[in-house]
Amino acid sequence: MEASAMKGDRAAAIREGKVTLIAADDLQVGDLVLIQAGDVVPADLRLLEAMDLEVDEFDMTGEMNPVRKCPDSGGEVRVFQGTRVLRGHGKGMVIATGEETEYGKIGKVSQAFRKREEDRRIPKRRFILLLLLLPALGVRLKFAPDHGSIYVVYPLLAFLLLLLQNPQWLKRFLLRRFQAKLDKDRIWIRTPEVLEKMQGIDVFCFDKTGVLTSRVIQVREIFLGGEPLPIEEVKKRPIGDLILTGCALCHDHTILQTMALMNPLDRALIAFAEAQGISLEELPRQYQRIDHQPFHSEKRHMTCGFREISSGRLISFAKGDPEVILRKCRRYLTSEGQPRSLDGGFLSALRMKMEEMSQDGSILIAMAFCENGPPPSSPHYTFLCLFRLENPLQPEAQAVVRELNRRGFRNVILTGDRVETALRVGADVGIEKAENFYLTGRVMETMPLSELGRQCEYVSIFSRLSPSQKGTIVRLLQQRGHRVAVVGDGTNDVIALKAADVGISFFAQSSPLAKRAAQVLIGNLNALLELLDGVRFARRRIQGLTIALAVLFFLFLGVDFFLSL
Repeated sequence: MEASAMKGDRAAAIREGKVTLIAADDLQVGDLVLIQAGDVVPADLRLLEAMDLEVDEFDMTGEMNPVRKCPDSGGEVRVFQGTRVLRGHGKGMVIATGEETEYGKIGKVSQAFRKREEDRRIPKRRFILLLLLLPALGVRLKFAPDHGSIYVVYPLLAFLLLLLQNPQWLKRFLLRRFQAKLDKDRIWIRTPEVLEKMQGIDVFCFDKTGVLTSRVIQVREIFLGGEPLPIEEVKKRPIGDLILTGCALCHDHTILQTMALMNPLDRALIAFAEAQGISLEELPRQYQRIDHQPFHSEKRHMTCGFREISSGRLISFAKGDPEVILRKCRRYLTSEGQPRSLDGGFLSALRMKMEEMSQDGSILIAMAFCENGPPPSSPHYTFLCLFRLENPLQPEAQAVVRELNRRGFRNVILTGDRVETALRVGADVGIEKAENFYLTGRVMETMPLSELGRQCEYVSIFSRLSPSQKGTIVRLLQQRGHRVAVVGDGTNDVIALKAADVGISFFAQSSPLAKRAAQVLIGNLNALLELLDGVRFARRRIQGLTIALAVLFFLFLGVDFFLSL
């Protein structure tokens, strides 16, 4: 999230029919604001006009890919404060500013719940209980000739009574004892109260990207020559080198540029080519770029032309939306490298595969090539293949969620990502009813809270959520008698993490705000099960220590009484 979106930024607002640069802090609800590529959005806007507008919303929604914004797509289209405009320009009406924006709500919650020093003073009312020892002390002083033991026994009795009345001391003591073991399991608990809160948890709410799935997009399947092909088989096919070379060359960056700065889709295809044996260092010495048409949201594709340095052969690659790429092709290559005309059989098989692949929310990218230089505008490319890309599950996600199911916990996904993707992930990890019931943030806005609370009892997948909507779902579950733990790693999870009975985040990949908001930090999802086991063990130890202290209290009191006779 861009900090500059909060203070010191200037915004292009339309006032009295003129475009005026004003301080972002001076914007008011109802102002018209212009945004363009490179801008940090200064307030929450309802988009009125847009031209080729794409916004990076990862921090707000968890959506990894740039989000295309078009007010003609139906319904109200919003652009959130703090997100960055990557491409195009647009005009929007301010609907929230300052702390009323989604970003402001996150910051407000984070400030309100900053770590405070624990108040370790004993309440005065606890000392009143020590008066219960006075009758026994009076009898002891009156009838016992030896008062020496009084100075040992009664301070000890008073200390035991205070321990029994302050169980958090026992919890803090045990937590310190167990912290070495917890450190080995990559678990850190902020306060001893978490041990008690975890006992009543019956619902786990998971963010998707970065929690159940990796943040890295990967190639998962290839459709080549009219048939699906496992990715490990590509290298073995006659046209495998051509496909992998296209993956490594066809993008908007120089080949040696840091991959971390690339579009996630470009990064995925380059990583796929490298994993299959393509040398990224050798390619610049083999191919010279001679033509480049960058990706454009309206055209939905990009092209790159190259000259093979050793032979002088010219070759161009195109990649993008499958339907757009198909319109540029008149032939396709079989898996054996034979050119064929685009006939009805191939197109039918390809579109059936595209429909099948897209049903689970996967990303589809098509690639084509043309020899002998950049082609004319008429269809002149040869279709190469179709890629299916997705965020793979975290290695331990499925096992952890299914074990939680087995132990009787209810599991829910709260994400800002697409419905199809959330449904697929929910089904893959084994969340109950994931394929049958879901709600989106837009639908939630039209529902009364009473109805939304009722549906929260059986809906397991919530998608396209804003950060505040995640917090709303957590609070509604709590109002219906549930104890909720939230597992999240992003800025967009902060409100839900703080609203939860127990907020859980990660040591490494979580945002600073998420770490600050969480009560528990873990190394990976497997540590959730270790945490539950540790809490159960700690509870037994606390109960055992409490009973032992009570027995000691009455034992000392009884022994002292008989000694006084």
